[in-house]
Amino acid sequence: FGRTYYEGHSVQSVHKSLREAMLGNSFEYDISSSVITWKYAFAQDYLNSLDSSNCVDAEFYGIQYYLSYKSDFYEDVLAQTFTNESTWSLEKKKKKLKQAMTAFSFGAKLIEAKWKDANGFDKVSSVMEILKYADERERFMNCNAVTRFKHEQEKLDSYIAKTFKERYPFLESLNSLKTLKGYNSRSKLISWLYQHAETIMMDIVRDELKTLGKTVLANVHDAIVVRERLTESELLAIQDLVRKRTNVMLFSLSETPYKRH
Repeated sequence: FGRTYYEGHSVQSVHKSLREAMLGNSFEYDISSSVITWKYAFAQDYLNSLDSSNCVDAEFYGIQYYLSYKSDFYEDVLAQTFTNESTWSLEKKKKKLKQAMTAFSFGAKLIEAKWKDANGFDKVSSVMEILKYADERERFMNCNAVTRFKHEQEKLDSYIAKTFKERYPFLESLNSLKTLKGYNSRSKLISWLYQHAETIMMDIVRDELKTLGKTVLANVHDAIVVRERLTESELLAIQDLVRKRTNVMLFSLSETPYKRH
């Protein structure tokens, strides 16, 4: 799917605290809201395909709310999803909501559903897996910010899938993008396309880090860990280069320092 996975235990698979212990004092740079900013790069093309004169930010104000005011977005959804009776910690609540939003970004449905897989094991939808209490799920699924975000993601998913299948017909025949019953899966296609785009963007970052003489310690999908901290001008220059080459104009890297305790 465009990514490189390490075998066995690695910096990709271990807990972040152990990753810090393994790599020592260093700095992680990861793409902020990576899959969502990638999809949003197609928003204007989507409107052009409809001959619409609507403003992108107005047409996709749910995604804009998420990207531009993420803290407010999560506070809004958190307040509407959980009551004072909830025993989850604030950190746990936020983690659950972020898991749900990430799942939606990769095509998960905003529905409650149960089924059996090919091996006869019971399966449930992502929202049921993440939010196990029915009352919390109901409030979450009825939250305006969530439903608007999901509706806009559906529009972009549909446009992106249609555009790439028309441009590259071979995608229809890839077995890795089909369900167990042999049907084409839009969510798998979106993941396939995004993860290849993610690699392209991170390759640009890696090339620039090499030019700058930075020591790359680890690659973790949409993140990279380096020994030396980037200056503000270096970070802005890398971001600007990726935006120009990929047209993902909201591409940005967030910095997380690692400390060996």
